[in-house]
Amino acid sequence: MGLPHVQAPSEGESQAAEMVRRGVAYAAASQDYDSLLFGSPILVRNLSITGRRKVPRQDRYVLVEPEEIRLDETLRSLNLTREQLVMLGLLVGTDFNEGINKVGPKTALKIVSGIKTLDDLKKFVHAKYGSTAGLGNGEEIEEIFNVFIKPNVSEVTEPKFNKMNGEGLMKLLCSEHDFAEERVQRVINEVDRIQKEKGGQKKLGDWF
Repeated sequence: MGLPHVQAPSEGESQAAEMVRRGVAYAAASQDYDSLLFGSPILVRNLSITGRRKVPRQDRYVLVEPEEIRLDETLRSLNLTREQLVMLGLLVGTDFNEGINKVGPKTALKIVSGIKTLDDLKKFVHAKYGSTAGLGNGEEIEEIFNVFIKPNVSEVTEPKFNKMNGEGLMKLLCSEHDFAEERVQRVINEVDRIQKEKGGQKKLGDWF
């Protein structure tokens, strides 16, 4: 389809965050807040799941709309550094650790508001909860912390959008995966028409 892609050596959110920091992408689009822990200046949520959605375990619905979250505004409103935000994440749990039992976002915010370093956090948790269970041992905490603060990312280059390869798409979808030729060709024709009229990629503002 002519869309550029990047092979992330580690977490996709960390690579996206680096691309936003370097100015080659406007925002990281994800449902997870990890992008903020990885340092993405802007996170866009609900880009593809807008509409009414049922609230889990409740008999009510909410209207889900695209949401733009700016890291600098978030940190300023919470009076936190990015390192403290990562420590908050460690307390409530991330993809890499369970978090401290019964410590939710509000309690975690109170804890990290008075803590400046990871060593201070480890000492506090050990004194308060008897161990660092949920954070991992000392080396694991450091490693997880650095996953967010010093992520493993590939070199960032300007993404290049190319012309759609209609013939290749037909072969992939229809010959190899049995999609209906008529439907695929109709979409290819429409995408080709839009690309010619608008000259390529839509801006984020075009979706609102």
